[in-house]
Amino acid sequence: MQDDHRDAASHDFGALFRRVREVAQTLPGAQLAQRQLERVETRVLGELKHRLDHLDPDDACGATRAGASGRQPGLQERAARLLARAEEQTPEQATDALFHLLLDQLVADELLILKALAKEAAVPLLHVAVGPRLGPATQRLVSNVSGLGKLAGVRLLGQTPAYIARLRALGLVESAAEDDRLEIKYQMLEADGAVREAVEQAKPGALSTVHYQRRVLRLSDLGRAFWDACAPHD
Repeated sequence: MQDDHRDAASHDFGALFRRVREVAQTLPGAQLAQRQLERVETRVLGELKHRLDHLDPDDACGATRAGASGRQPGLQERAARLLARAEEQTPEQATDALFHLLLDQLVADELLILKALAKEAAVPLLHVAVGPRLGPATQRLVSNVSGLGKLAGVRLLGQTPAYIARLRALGLVESAAEDDRLEIKYQMLEADGAVREAVEQAKPGALSTVHYQRRVLRLSDLGRAFWDACAPHD
């Protein structure tokens, strides 16, 4: 039954792309448009096949029935299905489902960061804030300053702080207290151009000062288990 759903979906997408190709042939630069469309078609059909291959048969049938009737499953129906599945699945199956969900939420750069952290015990991390000289920081200037993006070889280097924030929100990485052995690396982060610019713009007054909050970043237990399960074999 699942093969029938996969074949039907592939046929529908194939027909759609054939129609688009017919239209593209009438446009200026038809040959270039045709080549670009063929590449898109290959990627879309490949992704569709991957998702259908990993789709639960009950979900596939349910989705087909819902599409035929025009009715989407209600919240209670969906919850009931999940609860029924929870009673039947093994811990290994539950872990696999969780890891698939996590992987679907990551971009390639974030996976590069996890790969780099898997090879490092801890990486220096810096937050910069301002506040009273004798009290706690009250205003965060920049967060998640790190050399991890360069270390990991991410493509969007400026997005490294955001990547770290997302990985923390997913529970794959965690921060810990300052490591005194990384003193020189902390000093390098504090001298970073983005940090200096943020401090200059904040212009702390006579009664306030800059607080450099030194931390380390590392894989969480979940992140370690996730990477061990997902890491491609070299």
